[in-house]
Amino acid sequence: MKLNGWHRIGVVLSVLWAIVAFCWTRSIQVKNGHELFRSCLYKTTSYCENISLQSALDETANWTDVTFFSLFPIVIGWILAFLSVKVFKWIKTGFEKIT
Repeated sequence: MKLNGWHRIGVVLSVLWAIVAFCWTRSIQVKNGHELFRSCLYKTTSYCENISLQSALDETANWTDVTFFSLFPIVIGWILAFLSVKVFKWIKTGFEKIT
């Protein structure tokens, strides 16, 4: 399959989005894990007695969210791009038949 320049730009942007969105979403989860651990440092509730930093990070990790926010916008972007191209070509064809 041959990719034209626009397709190549789309592939590069898709890969960049996936990497950046993955890192950004995961960093938010890690920050939330640190905040959970920090909030439990001085509490004596039964929940906080056996919590470690690793267990706090594990509890805030949600790989479904990371995958969704990394890949779903790429799928929507490609669908919108292809639909836009189809509509543009359809409109352009309509003007060519008139002249």
